[in-house]
Amino acid sequence: MTTTRIVFRLLILCSLSLGVAVVVPGCPDDNGDGDGDGDGDGDGDGDGDGDGDGDGGDGDGVIDVGCTADDQCGVGTLCDLDSGECVAGQDCSANPSICAFCQDPGGTCGTGAAPAYCDEDAGVCRRSKATCDACTDDAECGDGANFPNQCIDGFCAEGCGPCPPGFTCHADGGCVPVESAGSCQGAIHCGDDNECPDGQRCTELGVCLRVCENDAECGPGQICGDEAPLTGQCLNGCPQGQTVQVGGETQICHADGRFGPLCPTEGETTGCPAGLECTADGSCGYSGCVTSQDCELVRTYCDTASGECVDGCEVISDCASFELCEDGQCVPEGCRGKDLSCNLGQWCCGEEYYADNACPAEVEEGECFLTPEPWCQTCTETADCADIDMFGIESDCFELQQQDDQGNTVSLGSYCSVGCESNLDCPRGLNCIDIPVDDQGNTVKGCLGAICQAIAEARDSQGQ
Repeated sequence: MTTTRIVFRLLILCSLSLGVAVVVPGCPDDNGDGDGDGDGDGDGDGDGDGDGDGDGGDGDGVIDVGCTADDQCGVGTLCDLDSGECVAGQDCSANPSICAFCQDPGGTCGTGAAPAYCDEDAGVCRRSKATCDACTDDAECGDGANFPNQCIDGFCAEGCGPCPPGFTCHADGGCVPVESAGSCQGAIHCGDDNECPDGQRCTELGVCLRVCENDAECGPGQICGDEAPLTGQCLNGCPQGQTVQVGGETQICHADGRFGPLCPTEGETTGCPAGLECTADGSCGYSGCVTSQDCELVRTYCDTASGECVDGCEVISDCASFELCEDGQCVPEGCRGKDLSCNLGQWCCGEEYYADNACPAEVEEGECFLTPEPWCQTCTETADCADIDMFGIESDCFELQQQDDQGNTVSLGSYCSVGCESNLDCPRGLNCIDIPVDDQGNTVKGCLGAICQAIAEARDSQGQ
């Protein structure tokens, strides 16, 4: 296995002398004879005694470009945060729930004490993501202080359980009372001198709200409030199957959201409100689906008229990940960003850098595509990179070298650096790093890393 500490060797013109073990192809030495013998020890003292066979000592600019997060690694692997290497992970493809045990003493997942989830695309357990980390599914976000966290608009956010009327989700998780109904965005205040829009009335809360006359005007599991100050408001009813004691008798909550006597016979409608039938626990439930949440298969929804789950969709939640609901059918959504949707070495057309710049001619918006040059453009000298000037940062030609497990130096090729301000300015998997430019400790930001070798080879194979 090779290490991930990469030595960047700047390929420059012969007249420039740096203390970073410069490789200058085709340039004569200072004495003009070019045949020095030397056993150089790499001490950088400039005495010219060495033959260049040394290891470069402290003069090399060494930069660690290893992984820092699991999603920077490929299928079947996760990031060893200590070494910066991508290592084999715990296979969860057949049993995703196994990742819940990764924190147990002696766990072999490689995630340490961190909570873990099953990354279905990678097929291994990976560390749960923190609040504001990029995500594509709730499972990636782990548990908050009070409720499971959620993936909202592509980022992990503190989760809340279902909040009852008059309560809202607190930023730290959990439901807390709202200050007043009038604080809600778009609330219409009312009183003796103000009228409410059609279909609404002025409530005891001092704001206009929609009114209901009976439960049928509310959604499944909701009831029409009959007590002030929520009279005429659709409220969440009791959960089906919950029991209470009323006058010494047990009553049970039926699917209509209201308590009533237990029904006598499973599968029959006797003792049940209209449209419901008796279930095993004595509560009355719907015989078919009520909402699309009752439909277990993806790309199906509930036809409430028939009570059956049918193919297609009504809303995006009826579809699979990375799909949209259009004209009753689930269709591919397209990429939402290079880190959210694309593979290593790729960009997302229409996002990040390519939100304001034209994508390659054959690429449509919403598609992931292999990064074109100048990123990871091969070179033999700095002149090959002269036309690259991203963010006002000049490009140089660097040879990437890697140490294998035997201590041998392996060249990964020479590539042009590309100026950047952050990782958003580089294709996925290629980081914006500090690159040394002289022996005074000065650096510039540039997209460069070991992945350039794979990117360049992929472009060659595609004839780019």
